[in-house]
Amino acid sequence: MGSTDVRDLICGGRLDVYLRKVRGETDNRGSSAARRGIALEEFAASEYARQIGATLVRPPMLQVIVHPWEMGSPDRFRLGAGGVWIPTDDGLVEVIGGVELKAPTSHTYWEWRGSDGPERYLIQSHWLQHVSGVHRWDLCANIDGDPVTFIVPWDDEIGDALAEIVSDFWHGHVLARVPPEPTTVD
Repeated sequence: MGSTDVRDLICGGRLDVYLRKVRGETDNRGSSAARRGIALEEFAASEYARQIGATLVRPPMLQVIVHPWEMGSPDRFRLGAGGVWIPTDDGLVEVIGGVELKAPTSHTYWEWRGSDGPERYLIQSHWLQHVSGVHRWDLCANIDGDPVTFIVPWDDEIGDALAEIVSDFWHGHVLARVPPEPTTVD
């Protein structure tokens, strides 16, 4: 279960997540919003790095060995001394933070104004902290070409709650092949 799955699970798309997992159905990566985000990700990363003077690397898919259903694909890791050592395609790197990059459209700008960031992306950031063991995450939205960064501090209670919800869903629905009750979102 990756961060998009966890986001959708918490935000009401339980049946969609179940179908993706048991039937191999795809998520929304083919949507225009997802394609736009993927296309703008490199620009958003370079602007974020320039703004804060950071060195970023694109990490591989992460998976918790003792809980193989716990996975995540962070957009970037921020390198620095005193961090957590993480394996990448280029070898071990010392990571002091993670970065989740978003490129909101004019239809979703309002979600970013006067808040700590949209809940669904905060959930993704918390899950990626849980999976990676890196407990400093930045949620960076590229709004009109300018990076706006929200710091997502580690919270043990949120990390533990997400892990329990995901484990219950994985074992009680996906492995058991028992679909969850549909919600109004589904």
